[in-house]
Parts: sequence; structure tokens; C-alpha cells
Amino acid sequence: MREFPHILALEGSPSFTKRLKKELEHLQLSCDLRTVKSPQSFLQAIKTETPDALIVGSASESSDPMSVLVSVRALNASIPVMVVLEKSDLETGIQCLKSGATGVVPKSKHEQLALLLKEAFNVPN
Repeated sequence: MREFPHILALEGSPSFTKRLKKELEHLQLSCDLRTVKSPQSFLQAIKTETPDALIVGSASESSDPMSVLVSVRALNASIPVMVVLEKSDLETGIQCLKSGATGVVPKSKHEQLALLLKEAFNVPN
């Protein structure tokens, strides 16, 4: 058993990852956060690393969080998946939730993402 939850993130922005780590520390949630930058690497890592939660962000302008989410759910239907959208797009957010996302947040809302992760790990406030 791991000492800390393992989070695997598909995200191309180092500043995003840095800010998320700060928010997780602020919530006193210790975890191992690993970032990959391509959907292919992300899907492969899910098979080999058995993460406790996933973050589907945008690794590049061409990556589509919705298609990555569908691929993730084909591999593992039970792992918590948080989708981070570049823009607050209500329609895309609803589609992600219908397709199995645990939560959807705009990219600028690091604190909301950290709270969703805390809830996914059943950590009391």
C-alpha cells in the first residue's frame, strides 16, 4: 500500500502543475503528482502505474479532453477522473460528466480541483 495517493495528470503546463501542488499543500493533502504531456503516454501510464486519481487537462492545443476521457473509461471505469477545461464551456463540461468524469473544473480554478481530489480520497476537512 502506498503512503500517499498517486495522481497522474495529462497536462502540458508546468505552471499549472506547480499551482496545483501549492493548493494541495494548502489543503494538507500529501500526494505523489506525476505529469505526462501526451495522451499516448498518459494512457500507457494508467496501465502500468495504477494511479489513485487522474487529471485530464490539455497537453497541447490538439489534445481533446473528451476523447482522452472516453479512452480512460475504456481502460478503467472506477478511477476518479477530474477534467480540466481551458474555458468554462458548460456544454463540454456536461458531456464530460455524462461520459464518466468525477468532476470538471476550469483551468484557472486550481483550488476547486484540489478540493475535488481531496473529496475523491475521502479526506475529511
